This record gives sequence, structure tokens and C-alpha cells, in this order.
Amino acid sequence: MEVEERTEATPAGASGGPAANLPRIPNATVRRDALLARLHEAGERRLVLVTAAAGSGKSSLLAHWAADLDRPVAWLSCTDAHADETAFWADLGRAVAEAWAGEGILGAEVEPGPDSAPTRLNQQLRTVATRGVLVVDDFHLASVAPASMVGFIGGLPPTVQLVLSTRADPPFSLARMRVQGTLLELRQADLAFSPAETEAALATIDVALEGAEIEQLHAVTEGWPAGVHLLAISLRDHPELGVDLARLVADDRNLADFLLNEVVDRQRPEVQEFLTITAELGSFDPELVDEVTGRTDGAELLEEVRAGNLFLVEDVGTAARYRYHHLFLEFLRLRLQAEGPEAAKDVHRRAGEAHTRRGNWAEAVRHLLDADELDAARLLLGDQITQAGTVDVAGGATVARRWLAEHGETQLHGDTSGFLECTMALHVGGDVEEAELWLRRWREREPDLDHTRKVLLHGAWAFHHVFCGD
Repeated sequence: MEVEERTEATPAGASGGPAANLPRIPNATVRRDALLARLHEAGERRLVLVTAAAGSGKSSLLAHWAADLDRPVAWLSCTDAHADETAFWADLGRAVAEAWAGEGILGAEVEPGPDSAPTRLNQQLRTVATRGVLVVDDFHLASVAPASMVGFIGGLPPTVQLVLSTRADPPFSLARMRVQGTLLELRQADLAFSPAETEAALATIDVALEGAEIEQLHAVTEGWPAGVHLLAISLRDHPELGVDLARLVADDRNLADFLLNEVVDRQRPEVQEFLTITAELGSFDPELVDEVTGRTDGAELLEEVRAGNLFLVEDVGTAARYRYHHLFLEFLRLRLQAEGPEAAKDVHRRAGEAHTRRGNWAEAVRHLLDADELDAARLLLGDQITQAGTVDVAGGATVARRWLAEHGETQLHGDTSGFLECTMALHVGGDVEEAELWLRRWREREPDLDHTRKVLLHGAWAFHHVFCGD
């Protein structure tokens, strides 16, 4: 497991050979046996693609796998310098020459230029007799023309396997290789730690947790290796925090710095804004994003976030609805809160209005409450009872409790509208005693009520008795 994935490769030995130029990976302490088995079984695949977010353990996994191999491994760790395509092909040629030293590959003498370089490198690879592997780590940092990469992959001899490790999907189609069965893909879900691997990672940092706490930490991190590592360090140094998601994210400077420097700051300004707004939505789809932001390119931005492996999770059992990884979600919400309390409230206000138009009562109420739009939430609760004939248990009870706490006393001495809906919601939410307390206080005011409000009062008592089985 690694927290920082970009590393410098260890220089090849004079004789090259197997595992001669593998990188040193910090914190690569958890061996992923199940994933290693899949890699070893993929020896005949032309391309292995490992695509996942920052800190998912891509480099660690491939370094462990390459160290097990008994054949040459050419390893190129991409840097920002490889945004120059000529530099990319030249350095890839040198890595190949180091790995297959003694087999006549010239490497550094590969003809310059992005057009001729991949063809020349393929020609040289066809001359080697020894089977081997070519690993390109952090491929997302390289700028390689899609046609050049497709041509290079298509021209690889059967004796050479290419492995691309990247944070974002490559800019060329993989459909043909999927159909042909020449591609192995390992993605975010594949690289997530199992509970046993989370426990093993904690042990390497000397963090002792009970079984339930380990399960909680695993659930909080969703198996994200860097998250496990960073939060484990926080727990080791500050055990008083406990496994509390909000406090850990707020107090863990290392985690915040990692997410800021390695994830958010690397995105376009439009994507950064998209991330912070959609995080407040909780669960969302492209249409909701457009309604809340007023944009028309929500689907395109969502696809950019998905392709970039920015901790996007597709909700199970729902059509095209998404959320963010728990830790990333909390980080983004803290980031928006830093802009001021009104920024988040404005997002929730617009989200509440959008869900109201959709008829999503529970979601609308939740967002209106987060926006401190208590009166609007109470009116929506009344509409829900009138139009749908039901009350959302959790949301309705929360609205009723908060509205009565804020307005109940003054409403008893004036306009009692809202009491019927709120007492009904309290009953359904399980707060029967609190509902009855308000009903008794309401009944004390009966002599001062007009006919309509007396009817509402007796209707509320009728609902109470029916609900209690009387």
C-alpha cells in the first residue's frame, strides 16, 4: 500500500534481468495475494490495465507482482516531464533496454519523434527471445497520442505484456481488446482492501483495535488503502478521537493534504466546483446536478469525474445515481463549509426545490432542513400528507420535532396551523408521548379556537387514539 504513488525507479543493475529496475514503494506492507494471483494468471493477456484513484495501492501491487516474476520487467514511472510525448517514448525505450540488457535492444537510440518511436520500439521488442513485461506506472501523467498508443499495443509481440497503471481511463477505446479477451482490468472496487487486509494494514502501524472498531474503520474508509493508512496513523497518535468519521477527517491534516494535493487541486476549476456542489447533494444524477447548478453539462462533468476515478460510487439498486466515497465526501463538505455557512445552505435550498418538483418528498425535506428552511419543510410535510396520504418516517418526525421546538409555543397562542401535520408525523416517527404532550397543550387552548381549528384539534386527537389502538 502506498500513500504517494509516484516514486523513482531503482536503477537497473549492469546485467539487467528480472526485477532490475523496480521502484521503491513506501508503505508497501500489505501483500494482496488474491490480486497477485489474478495478475499471474493473466500471462497471455496483451494488456493489463490497473485503473483506480490516488492512494489505491496500484504501484505497490504491481511492484510486488513484478518482484515475483522470473522474467525481465521494464518499469517506467511517469512524471510531469512525460507530458512531452518524445520524452515518454525515449524513457520507455531506455527502460526496455535496461530490462532486456544483452539482447541487442538499443533503447536510448530509439529514433526521436512520437510518430516513429513506438514503431521502432516494437521492432526492437520483436527481436528479444525472452518473455517479459513492460510496466508504465502513473500513465495519466503522460500525454501520448491515442493512435500512437493503440498502434504500439497492437504491434507488441506475443512475448511482451504491457501493464498500464493510471488514475484515469486511457484516452483510447478498450472495446476490441475486451471482446478479444486480451485485456485484464483491475479497477477501484478490485483494489479496495478486504476487512482482513485492513486489519493487516493496521497491524503494520502498531494500531490495536477491537473487532467492531476494525469493522467500523473498514466501513468508514470503504477499503481505500491510503485512507486506512492515514486514519490508522491518526488513531495511533490520537487514540482519543475514536473511529469517528467527521472528527477524523476534520482533524487529520495528512488526509486533508493528500486529498487536496493529489486529487482536488489537479482538476480543472469547473470540476472542482462540480465536486464541492454535488458532494452536498448526497446521492445525485446528471439531471439533478443541472437543476441545482443551473448548468447544462452535468452529464459531461459527471463522466469526467467517473473517468478520472475521483472516488465516485454508483448507488447499488438505483439507475444512474451516484455518491462519493465516505472520506472524500466529508472532505469536500468541509471544503465548502470553509467558504461560509451560506454556501452549503444555498446548495441545499436549490436541491430541496428540485426534489420538490420531482415529488421526492423525503429528499426534499432533508435538503430543506439542511438549508434551515424550516417553514418550507413543514409546508412540504403538509402537502405530503394531503397529496400522498403518507408521512416519511425519519424526515417527517425530524421536521415536526424541529418545527414544534422553534414555533410550537408561539403557534399555540395564535395560528395553530401545522399542529395536525406535526403531531401525525411524531406518531408515525415513534414519538407518541411527545405528540400527546403537544396535543394536551393544544386542547388547553380549545376555548379560544374558532370552529375550523377545533375541528383540526379533534381530528388530531382522533388520529392519536386510532394510532394507539383505541
